[in-house]
Amino acid sequence: MDFATLALAVPLFAVTNVDDIFVLVGFFSDRRFRPRQVVVGQYLGMAVLVGASVLAALVSLVLAPPYVGLLGLIPLALGLKKLFDLRKPIDAAQDEIPDRTGASGLGKIIAVAAVTIANGGDNLGV
Repeated sequence: MDFATLALAVPLFAVTNVDDIFVLVGFFSDRRFRPRQVVVGQYLGMAVLVGASVLAALVSLVLAPPYVGLLGLIPLALGLKKLFDLRKPIDAAQDEIPDRTGASGLGKIIAVAAVTIANGGDNLGV
């Protein structure tokens, strides 16, 4: 990696994580979450994002450059599938929303990690 790439990557990472700061403020201000749960969940989510970016880099080494752009069709296909799933009739049993207010400590860590991963899609895009 040359210096120019690194000089571009560091500010891009910082800019794409500004929105994550506001999400973390929300978690830290919620009394149901302990600070340790938020920190561990954030690190876990970031580790998954780093792993996904490493995997994406390895895939881009295997695929020819013109075909790497076709990987963007995967999220599009997932979104279209979800759109078509909305047209299916919903069973009464599936309509109930489970109560998650009593989540355990591990559940709260996983919740923070999941929000971090969902919020980190722009990081992978960059």
